[in-house]
Amino acid sequence: LYDLLPKIKVDSKTIVITNESGDDGTIAAATAEGAAKNQIDKDDAVSTPTMAKYTAFVKISREMLDDIPFVSNQISEVLRRRLSKAISTIIGDAIVGLTPNLVAAGLTAGTTGTTIFDCIKAVTADMELINGYTPNLWLFNQPEYAKAYIEANNNSTWFDTKDVNIIGNRSVAVGKIVGLDTSMFPIYVYKDLDIQIGYENDDFTKNLVTIRGESRLAHSFVGNCLDAIYYDT
Repeated sequence: LYDLLPKIKVDSKTIVITNESGDDGTIAAATAEGAAKNQIDKDDAVSTPTMAKYTAFVKISREMLDDIPFVSNQISEVLRRRLSKAISTIIGDAIVGLTPNLVAAGLTAGTTGTTIFDCIKAVTADMELINGYTPNLWLFNQPEYAKAYIEANNNSTWFDTKDVNIIGNRSVAVGKIVGLDTSMFPIYVYKDLDIQIGYENDDFTKNLVTIRGESRLAHSFVGNCLDAIYYDT
């Protein structure tokens, strides 16, 4: 999940984000000469997400690091994988904690279907028509994830043309699915996953090395993104 969401690099640990909401007014037709123009408004809510720090470290003997060529790279990859997994879990929990504006009761397109892919098509059609976003990432718990791929053979053409990703994610409750437009769910990165090697405490006298992984980032899932996500049965 961490790898599939867009990253926005920021150069300050304090950022200010403007979130749009409450669109009012419509542009239903051309404006006739002498007639009033169409007034459209929205609300801007400012949020200041806090950069969270994610860390992990490994201790290893200096000799192993020097004598076995692949060990340094192996540990770096382990740290990156474990940190990415932890961040993905936290972000997944944040996503399923949202209250989307499009829910099962509001679907209108193709709601007589009986398969998971029927639901995917209905959500996509309604989200595009009503809110103007196209879901390109779907998150399922394990039962729905397996079932979706059993059904996929009958929907391969639609699936391929929409260029979507489907992944298993344990944050999603069994019996529900998440569909979202990833462009509306960016991660703000102040310090990307960084690996450093050094000494701490008595590492030097015990001939140990500490390898540390660290990342600082934030997310702000409010405002217009609630139009770009479906999370329901």
